[in-house]
Amino acid sequence: LAVGESPVGVDVECFRKVRNEEALAKRYFTPEEVAFAGNSQERFLQIWTSKEARIKWDGSGLRTRLNSFCVLADPMAKTWRLPGAVMTLWAQEPPENWEPVEICKIVPQL
Repeated sequence: LAVGESPVGVDVECFRKVRNEEALAKRYFTPEEVAFAGNSQERFLQIWTSKEARIKWDGSGLRTRLNSFCVLADPMAKTWRLPGAVMTLWAQEPPENWEPVEICKIVPQL
């Protein structure tokens, strides 16, 4: 949950095995983002969470082609490396001192 005086978008992704990560990057990332991600799962998730947070922020959802915009070095996004996850928050004017307050992981019962 993110709260702000203007629209915000948030996405959190846990580190996990992503099948066909390279193919996904080539399909959904710009060429600059593909080069930045390289073989790094953390960079892949940084870009992925940034893209998802942006389309939540602007309300466009999956109607927007994810490779139609680049999220690298965008001042409207702030990304954190959390224990076991990557989180990106997107806002019109993100304050410098934003920090995640609490991240919970729900573990399904076996």
